[in-house]
Amino acid sequence: MLIRDKEKLKEFYSEKRIWQGIPAIERSKNGRLFATFYSGTDREFLGNYSPLIYSDDGGESWSEPVCCAYDGEYARCFDPVLWTDPFGRLWFIWNQVPDFAVYASICENPDAPCLEWSEEFFVANGIMICKPTVLSGGEWLFPVAVWDFNVLCAFNGAVGVSTDIYSPEFIDYNSKNTGANVYRSVDNGKTFTFLGGCKYILGRSYDEHMIYEKKNGVLVMLTRTVYGINKTCSYDGGKTWTIGEDSGIAGPGSRMHIRRLKSGRLLMVNHYNYTGRNNLTAFLSDDDGETWPYKLMIDERNDVSYPDTVQDEEGRIYIIYDRERGGYKASLEEAQQSAREILLAGICEEDIVSGKIVNEGSYLKRIVSKLSCYTGGKDYYNGRRIENPDEFIKKYPDAKSALEKLFDYYPIKCQAVNCVDYKKIDRLITAIKNYDGDISSKLKELIELINAASEKADKTTRVPVVERIIEYLQKNIAEPVNLSDIAEALGISVYYMCRLFKSVTGLTIIEYRNSYRFTKAKELLVRTDYSVTQISQMCGFDDSCYFALKFKEREGMSPNAYRKEFRGDEL
Repeated sequence: MLIRDKEKLKEFYSEKRIWQGIPAIERSKNGRLFATFYSGTDREFLGNYSPLIYSDDGGESWSEPVCCAYDGEYARCFDPVLWTDPFGRLWFIWNQVPDFAVYASICENPDAPCLEWSEEFFVANGIMICKPTVLSGGEWLFPVAVWDFNVLCAFNGAVGVSTDIYSPEFIDYNSKNTGANVYRSVDNGKTFTFLGGCKYILGRSYDEHMIYEKKNGVLVMLTRTVYGINKTCSYDGGKTWTIGEDSGIAGPGSRMHIRRLKSGRLLMVNHYNYTGRNNLTAFLSDDDGETWPYKLMIDERNDVSYPDTVQDEEGRIYIIYDRERGGYKASLEEAQQSAREILLAGICEEDIVSGKIVNEGSYLKRIVSKLSCYTGGKDYYNGRRIENPDEFIKKYPDAKSALEKLFDYYPIKCQAVNCVDYKKIDRLITAIKNYDGDISSKLKELIELINAASEKADKTTRVPVVERIIEYLQKNIAEPVNLSDIAEALGISVYYMCRLFKSVTGLTIIEYRNSYRFTKAKELLVRTDYSVTQISQMCGFDDSCYFALKFKEREGMSPNAYRKEFRGDEL
């Protein structure tokens, strides 16, 4: 699984990679920088791998891979993490499917001329995408998520995993263990024990949760959701967590990063005033994350994401991130037009406080890895997508199959939503569905309409469609859902809106509305004194008895029992 052989490692060199992204960074005691990310095939799919590279000159030049997590073309090693533990050992951590498990290998001396790695070992079941946290009491906390069942279904479909997640045994396991969870080690990483977690998070996406300890000992967990960043707290060292709530920190559905600096301040790297995954910005907080008065733009460009950081003994902060990964393109030529960069910023707190680079030696947008022409030899694009409308129509001549595949082959870019004549799109789709004759002319007209909108959109900004749908549903929680009304209010196609929403959240709009109603009901039961009848009406249920029946089916207890069990003195 962890490849160390120099000859085999050549298969993972930069010229053999079509795309790359989702990086992590660490630093050894003597100043060697390490970076990892993942790549493999032409997209995030089976066959992905995670190479490890390093720099001995402060990040000015980087090696080719010195080891690589890879388990063959029918598995994927992805979302790698780097972490230097309190003993100076370098941890290389990665996730693997189809078994959905976290594995790691440790380098005892990361400054050695020849790096030696332990045998890879199992950490926990789930997915870990962010660094561990060392508490003031010495415990190590590892943020390992078990994704919500609907998110898991969407993920499996997207990456080609064929795990039998519909078996009664798996469904039972998932319902009991799902959550943004925490594993603890009290013996310096020899063993890991499940500690606790939070499953009551509105709009759970892929979690990507991070934990920091406040100065008063309270633990704060920040989690990615479909609307931004969720916040939950633990007052008992991570065993139990409050019901998740909106932190007020916005986000475009992407990983953010937070850590305690040597000065005692908190550092956060996130998107600011964004129109998509742009405007990656570093923030500082003097009050344990209550406010973030200082900020420095790291990279204003589009498609910059997934920051990770490390700080050296002198206080320099290294921020790594990706730009224009290059995956999911129609052809190799199109992929090679993307930047496909892993980038590095080296800054100090003084720069962030000043809002500009003022410290000598600080820098932005330094290249860690930039891909050039692909020489791997494998044609991942042949037969995968058809860009010629005539070929598409020939392959899918009937209305049902054509409409099911249409947006796979001709996706409307998020930037294109305001450039689309959505009413015309819906009229054409309806006509195609209802027409008994040759649909080729109408289908070709529809494809041309979508393509023209996407070309026009290249000069526009991204509209966060899913976030707007969620906002609409939350504001109208007690109202019946009419998909046409939502699409009309947002100015988008009904057909495209439904498809996009499910592809991002793993849920249909109706499923999300129903889930949110019960999530809101649980929050009201715990945080207010409203009666069950009042809460049922506030959450869109006309019949409180029906509400209580469905609540018990979902939660295994009545609303009153739920209130009694989860309502604490602090609420």
